[in-house]
Amino acid sequence: MELFKNEEAPTDARVVAEIFEKLIDMPAGNRPLRTIAGLDFGYQALNDATEPIRLAGLQGMGIGEWDGPKG
Repeated sequence: MELFKNEEAPTDARVVAEIFEKLIDMPAGNRPLRTIAGLDFGYQALNDATEPIRLAGLQGMGIGEWDGPKG
């Protein structure tokens, strides 16, 4: 609850709407699998670090192309 008392904490729903708008405007194949809305708490670093492992798992199962359209 202390976090939301912080005036710098993003609690406005527009934050999410703006992120959706940016994602929609990105070319297909460039959109990230995960997107953080609001405070990061270090999760982007976790997403970035595990992305190669996720992709390797798909490729190892022979379904790397299922990761969505490229380009």
